[in-house]
Formats: sequence, structure tokens, C-alpha cells
Amino acid sequence: MDEIVEAIFDWTEKHAGLAAWIAAGIAVAAIYIGWVALRLENERIKNNEINAKVDRFLEIISRFDTKLQKYIDELRGDDERFGDVIDKRAITRLIEMNVTEWPNVDSFNAFHEYWELVTKILEKTPEELKTSQRDHVRIYYWNLEYHLSKERKTTRNLIDELMK
Repeated sequence: MDEIVEAIFDWTEKHAGLAAWIAAGIAVAAIYIGWVALRLENERIKNNEINAKVDRFLEIISRFDTKLQKYIDELRGDDERFGDVIDKRAITRLIEMNVTEWPNVDSFNAFHEYWELVTKILEKTPEELKTSQRDHVRIYYWNLEYHLSKERKTTRNLIDELMK
């Protein structure tokens, strides 16, 4: 073992210029690895923020949609309109948000399509409401859920973005 270490030291003394270039290459590689690690961390933080926003949107919308579906299920001819029964403050905040505050444009558009259909339903009395409209609401809701979920970021997304 001592002979190997001694041979390495002898070789580096005889090739001092090459050893300096190797040391410079290692330093450059270390800087690059540090930059990649920092970039991955920044992307991870940004993606966690996006995922938290998507989760908040999905929570608000799913809570509202659950109440809407329950209302439609329990309809009777003498019921009030849904718009007068349910607190819509959380969902109205989403309506008032600009497109730039949404995770992506597709989710913004899907939400407004969903809301347009829901608004029509909210204005109807139980006698006017058809069960086919409930199916339409489900389809619009699933479309919205799809567009929001598609924006979720994973570690695999980070690596793919880094390799671009």
C-alpha cells in the first residue's frame, strides 16, 4: 500500500502541470455540482408553492362541489334556491382572481366554464333543474380537477426541467 501512495506522489511531482489542471477540473466540477444543487433546491421550493396553491384551489372547489351535489341530491319541490342556502365566499374569491394568479391558464378557463354552468344551476328552482345538468356539472368539475392536477410538480419534473 505504501508503494502505491509513494508512486502517486512521485507521479504528481513529475507532472506538476497536469496535476494543477486536474485540480482545476475538480474545482470546476465542484462549482457546477453546487450550482445544480442550488437550482434543484430553488425549483423544489417553487414547486412546493405551486402544489400548495393547487391543493388550496382543489380544496375550495371540491368542498363547494360536494355541497352542490348534496343539494342536487336532496332537492324537493319546495326547497329554496341553492344560491340562497350555501355560503359562497371562498369560491367567489376564486372568481375574482386574475388569470396570472392561477397555476395555469387551462385551469383558469376550466374553472370559469365550471362556474358558468354552476351559476345557471344556482339560478334555477328545483322544478327547473334536470338531473342531466348534474352530470354536466360533474364533467366540468372533473375537467377543472384535471387541469389543476396537471400543474402539480414532482421531483421527476425537476430533473426533466434541469436537463432541458
